[in-house]
Amino acid sequence: EFSTQFTESILVRIHFTFKCQQALHSTPATDVLEAEIQRIAQGWMERLQACLVSRVGASVAATYYNKVGQYFSLGYQADFNPEVACEDTLVLMQLSQQNPITPMLFDASGDIDALSLRLYHYGQSLPLSDVLPVLENLGLRVISERPYRVGGGSGDGYWIQEFTLHYRFSASLDIDAIKREFEAAFLAVWNHLCDNDSFNQLVLGTSLSWRDLAVLRAYARYSKQLGFAYSPEFMANTLATHMALSSLLIDAFYVLFEPAYSAPREAALAELEQQFLTGLEGVDNLGEDRVLRHYWALLTATVRTNFFLPRAEGQACDYLAFKFKPACIPDMIHPVPYREIYVYSPTVEGVHLRGGPVSRGGLRWSDRTEDFRTEVLGLAKAQQVKNSVIVPVGAKGGFVARNLSPEDTREVRHEKGLAAYTLFITALLEITDNQTTDAIERSEYLVVRDEDDPYLVVAADKGTATFSDTANRVASRFNFWLGDAFASGGSQGYDHKQMGITARGAWVSVTRHFRELGIDVQRDPVVTVGVGDMSGDVFGNGLLQSDALCLVAAFNHMHIFVDPTPDPKVSFAERQRLFLASSGGWGEYNPALLSAGGAIYPRSAKRLQLTPEIQRLIGRNEASMTPNELIQSLLMMPSDLFWNGGIGTYVKARSESHLQVADKANDALRVNGDELGARVVGEGGNLGMTQLGRIEYALAGGRCNTDFIDNAGGVDCSDHEVNIKILLDTLVRQERLDGATRNQRLQDYTDSVARHVLYNNDSQTLALSLIEQDSPARLLEYRQLIAELSDENILDREQEYLPSDEAISERRAQGLGLTRPELALLVSASKSHLKQVLRSDELAAVAGLQHWVARSFPSQLVAEFGDAIVDHPLYSSILATQLANDMVNKLGPNVLYRQRNATGATALEVAQYYAVVTEIFDARGQWRSLSKVAPTSPQHDIYPLLLAYAQMLKRCLRWFLRNRVQGETVRELVDEYQAGVHLLIAEYPELITPESRVHTIEKQQSLT
Repeated sequence: EFSTQFTESILVRIHFTFKCQQALHSTPATDVLEAEIQRIAQGWMERLQACLVSRVGASVAATYYNKVGQYFSLGYQADFNPEVACEDTLVLMQLSQQNPITPMLFDASGDIDALSLRLYHYGQSLPLSDVLPVLENLGLRVISERPYRVGGGSGDGYWIQEFTLHYRFSASLDIDAIKREFEAAFLAVWNHLCDNDSFNQLVLGTSLSWRDLAVLRAYARYSKQLGFAYSPEFMANTLATHMALSSLLIDAFYVLFEPAYSAPREAALAELEQQFLTGLEGVDNLGEDRVLRHYWALLTATVRTNFFLPRAEGQACDYLAFKFKPACIPDMIHPVPYREIYVYSPTVEGVHLRGGPVSRGGLRWSDRTEDFRTEVLGLAKAQQVKNSVIVPVGAKGGFVARNLSPEDTREVRHEKGLAAYTLFITALLEITDNQTTDAIERSEYLVVRDEDDPYLVVAADKGTATFSDTANRVASRFNFWLGDAFASGGSQGYDHKQMGITARGAWVSVTRHFRELGIDVQRDPVVTVGVGDMSGDVFGNGLLQSDALCLVAAFNHMHIFVDPTPDPKVSFAERQRLFLASSGGWGEYNPALLSAGGAIYPRSAKRLQLTPEIQRLIGRNEASMTPNELIQSLLMMPSDLFWNGGIGTYVKARSESHLQVADKANDALRVNGDELGARVVGEGGNLGMTQLGRIEYALAGGRCNTDFIDNAGGVDCSDHEVNIKILLDTLVRQERLDGATRNQRLQDYTDSVARHVLYNNDSQTLALSLIEQDSPARLLEYRQLIAELSDENILDREQEYLPSDEAISERRAQGLGLTRPELALLVSASKSHLKQVLRSDELAAVAGLQHWVARSFPSQLVAEFGDAIVDHPLYSSILATQLANDMVNKLGPNVLYRQRNATGATALEVAQYYAVVTEIFDARGQWRSLSKVAPTSPQHDIYPLLLAYAQMLKRCLRWFLRNRVQGETVRELVDEYQAGVHLLIAEYPELITPESRVHTIEKQQSLT
């Protein structure tokens, strides 16, 4: 009952009388009763204002109400009470352009199986096509959506979008336990800190964080690169099916790598492993069982990660790095690296493979998103043998930029690639040790399960040619001990293109091939077909090594250049102009300088009209051809030199399919080894021929080495740069040099470094020629060497395409030996193995070997700072490299096995007494004198003479090893025997028979 009273006041008074249905035994509190009546009497907006005042005070409440509160729609008011609106207002007022979205998870009212997600957003409403894939990958079915706009006027306001959801893996969830991780995961996906995929469905079922799931996702993506049988999607669904086991995997990860973990790690890991194995007993599906066991294998093969490294306040780290011991991962693709780092983030993914503790190789910006590790592994394999001539063993890295778009301009693409490269370098350095004069340094938050590992050196490669300074800037942020030796070739390093060192090194190989054919490439015309253009380092520099070259054809990705009868001088001058112009594509070649019938065709054309001169050049009658047909004809036509200075694989074996070659872009133009028309191949670029293609070409009479022999000049130059920088930086720290002088000295050594590199190239190609000539006679020895290297897992006979015992027997019956490509592999594998077994403090401590290390440095540096060389951090590695190269180059790839088997000596003893023998006989000087006599025909006596000299060194070495006396130093042995040997050499003509004396004099005269 009520009554109303009106007065002169503007207010009306209403009197209510409430009758209770049953008698009250106590009097209710007046203030409580008044408050409830007041709440009932207020309107929705008044209650919202009162709620805001109680939460944030009158002043702030007024601001919030005017900006947001007054704009709640009638539809919203009908669905939610003012108390909910108050909470929503507080959330909305935290949004901005910089922080535009907030998710909040609740229990859905009225449905015990449902969840409610409210998305608060500044600006425009969120498109359902963007939101739904995120929710579905979080394991949720979207039942309904209710959007509410909050804001006045036509400008951007706020939006609240409420979703009713069901989680497909469980009907009962503890919202309080999962709320925080779910909301963080949604934001991480929305802000592109986390991939939007099926791994996210584990958040609600396991309460794992999005970063925990990033670990599982990274392992799955790495597995894809390893060629694991199951896809990441299947692996994610397996984890979702067995969430308890998924949680155990992360528990084990924390046990292994969480810095704050205080209990004994191995014992805790063993207990978790037992739980994991017990859980596997309940997994019926064989594929799921394999996936889960594979996860455990990857986990236990991980030796470092940056997961727990601290970040800046409020910064979420979206990139992860894992260092693996690949030998511990089952079914790894061969060759198995020594160590491997895998980097994963939503914007970059990459691997870095290393062949040993001291290893080096380039970092490639790959475009093979699905199988970049396959590409890198192939390059690492080539790098391993290429690095046989330098201190580090092979390494290779590659990354893909995952956020590229077809619409990106060239500049945008470059920026994204550089950002991806920077992140990749950062991740690598985060889990690499630093080194001071007397200690190893690393973050206290980095748990390591391997030995100290401070040597990380990178280099430019495809797509990263201009990135070295960026890498060195990143390294300087870490105060990395190698300084700008970390990435060679930067602004304070050797410019390989300016030096032309890779091309010049490959040209050494070409020169020797033709010299053995009786051709002087500097004077005689050499008909040449090439891959590349004059803007390229290797192609451009290579085609400027001789003005006698007759470049009749070349092609790159845009043009086909054909000059049927070029004037060598005119052609050379135009090539030089293009090279200096830097752009240098064939489209810029002056067509007026082409010979009769010459043409420059675009590769984009459907068909090309051939001139009669081009038809005669390629030996074909067709009036027109497709671009690929013309290129194939150019490769197959008779020529003197095929110069590969580009990218791609153009020669395979008949036994190989194009699919095996894995270079789809060139399938239509590739030729077989026995079809290649050139007499000589110069492999300035990588992977221009498959190894089987080289072997087939060589067996058909062609002359080639391998890419890792021909283009080793670049990596050799970089190695010299790194070793010199390490020494100079030590001098700077000792205040014997200042920074400016250090940089000037580095430039002063340029010519000396180039001479060292070219000497190494020449020595190695000479060694191949000697071994090739001696190969038929020593074929059984090389068969034994292949078996021994295979038994010790130094090389894989099948993977390296080395001939079987049966094939060797067939060649022996035909009077043939191993081909140069096969011998190149044996030489490089033997050097790499010998380097590893000789690298030791024991050998470094041997007195009398310092000059071997000094030889690897410029003479100016040795004269000025020779006393500092013995303290070089890589002294033992440089010594091992110098000895291994010289031993194999002079005495052959089986020198270690032959001497060890014959005398029982250790590798260190073989190396030590080799140093004794070579110094006693002045072998370095004698060898140089003999090898400088340029052979003018394949039958020249210089090679047999060098082989005879090597045989004498082998016999002397064997004598010393059989008669070795413990305790004698290198210097003592040299002093004891050198004078007598020199006397014997001086009196040799008087000690031999008259007939032998006449023969010796005739031999000397024939060589002068």
